[in-house]
Amino acid sequence: MKKFITKNWFNTILFCLVAIVASFGIYNIIHVLLTHIRVEQRLAETIGRIIAGFGILIFYKTYFGIESFGLRRENFLKGIGIGGFMLLATLNNLAGSLLEVAEYPAVSPSFYLIIIVIIEQIFVGVFEEFLVRGLVLNVLMAKIQNDRFKGKMEAIILSALFFGAIHLLNLFSEPRMLYATIAQVFYATFIGIFLGALYLRTNNIWVVVFYHAIYDIVSELPAIFHIIPVQEMADISVSDAIITAAFAFIFVVVGLFLARKWRDTGTSAD
Repeated sequence: MKKFITKNWFNTILFCLVAIVASFGIYNIIHVLLTHIRVEQRLAETIGRIIAGFGILIFYKTYFGIESFGLRRENFLKGIGIGGFMLLATLNNLAGSLLEVAEYPAVSPSFYLIIIVIIEQIFVGVFEEFLVRGLVLNVLMAKIQNDRFKGKMEAIILSALFFGAIHLLNLFSEPRMLYATIAQVFYATFIGIFLGALYLRTNNIWVVVFYHAIYDIVSELPAIFHIIPVQEMADISVSDAIITAAFAFIFVVVGLFLARKWRDTGTSAD
């Protein structure tokens, strides 16, 4: 199976697309079934992501061996330090989120809602990182079979493009948010380059899961502390979309900085 996946670029790209569609398909089927029996929506989404995440791990272990996935705890704290820029970006994102909701009436959400939002965003990070950095990026690395800077960056960029494209799915839930979705696609692609470089630098999936989850948590939490009318959920302007995408390009710069030692060593930097 592994040889078939990496035999040629058509097979590799097709597999990545099928893996993404299948993973989100499993997630959505579980989500719909649980919602149908009146499980709370956020909880249903979280359970769907957990099951889909386990499916990704089982497949990867069967055909690639789990060792290369990066599930061990080695380099975790070091990786948190190496990827510290993400904390700065997260704090900036939190400040922007707080400013956006500040004009709306404050409300005290239930403790349950706060906890379920945090858990939900943690498993968004687990599911998406297992899929894109854990499965897709490693499959691309196996195809390219080049452990030097150029080969790793090719795999990182391709996986980041998949990661960005995944966010086009948001158009199904918010069809009127075209420019906001396009901006999010670019933003996710650029962050994907940073996270891919961080993952290959540390060989620890939990580092990128941590930063992904923290980023999503601070994006989501401020909204539940305010009453935001539905009509306020409007699309952004073209200029705002361009500014958002341009600002996110700094993730590419930092990702290239993380990967700089690969030029000399041809291996992951420790």
